[in-house]
Amino acid sequence: MDYKIEIDLEELQDFFKEMNKIQKACPESICTERLILQKEKTPDNVSTVYSIILKQTNQRIGNVTLIQDGEIWYKVYEPFRRKGYATEAVAKVMEVVVTDIDFFCH
Repeated sequence: MDYKIEIDLEELQDFFKEMNKIQKACPESICTERLILQKEKTPDNVSTVYSIILKQTNQRIGNVTLIQDGEIWYKVYEPFRRKGYATEAVAKVMEVVVTDIDFFCH
């Protein structure tokens, strides 16, 4: 089977320009009461990933990822679940991206 995919290059360029703008606008780190959210470099330059780090021990316990279409994904490693870390991290990232970056309001 042959499949033909048509790509609008201008639309694709606009997509990457918008994602680059969002990534540049995201702060390098965000602090909460118990956590430091540290921005990571991503190979795709489409998503923005923050490592979730415990302030008390400086241990990485998971991550929060901003996806281009406005989704937020998160993962907290097994021993650190059910302690409110994901709620704290996601709430703070949402606060920053909605008020400072206007990520969800497009």
